[in-house]
Amino acid sequence: GWSSCNCHPNCGIFTLMVVNRKTGEFKSLFEFFDYEQFMKDVAVITDTARGKKLSYAQLGMAILRSFNAERAPEGFPISQILNLFKPSSTNSSSDRNDRMKAEKADDSSDVWRVLCVEGMWFQDLFNYDFRRTEMCVIPYGTQEGEISFCAYNTGVGWRQIIENMHKTANLAEWYEEHGRHAVYAAGHDVPGISSKHSLSLPIIQAVLAEDADNKPVAVTPYLVEEQETVSVV
Repeated sequence: GWSSCNCHPNCGIFTLMVVNRKTGEFKSLFEFFDYEQFMKDVAVITDTARGKKLSYAQLGMAILRSFNAERAPEGFPISQILNLFKPSSTNSSSDRNDRMKAEKADDSSDVWRVLCVEGMWFQDLFNYDFRRTEMCVIPYGTQEGEISFCAYNTGVGWRQIIENMHKTANLAEWYEEHGRHAVYAAGHDVPGISSKHSLSLPIIQAVLAEDADNKPVAVTPYLVEEQETVSVV
């Protein structure tokens, strides 16, 4: 079982796994709990705003409506659904930062934990989906204005372009101007210190070369950082 993101079907997917911390048994929550119907019910409950007691009653009916006991893992009661939706900070031990363990680990009835598994499809210039980029719901604020997550991190490479437009200096330029101390590993000098830096988009040169020679050229569609290296003496 899985669910898609809310912005575009090709953005990504996620699933919630329920894991028995004692036996290691796990199963997708969506196999026995209609998560999408439950979220629709929660939206209706929120919009109606009937008061605390009635809202709790509506929430309980929504859980009963979406829970399929026949498909649930053995030993997984419906009451565990409420525990899974509680904030993880109340269940996990803050000093261990381990969400699969709890402070009340001796409680034999509290053995189930929730694990979120997510996947995202990153695009390149050969399979770029403009509709997905247009519908992206994650805005980035940059020196050049607002840009979507998809446009900033995929495709041509707006992240590299904007970062290079507004950078003060990269390490290679700093070392070229101010010098750099020698680097040692296992008692030996490490050569190959970068001193020059530039950006290029090889696919542009490849398209021009292909048009000129009528021969396909294999090349990366991403921005490439070109550097010259020198050894520190």
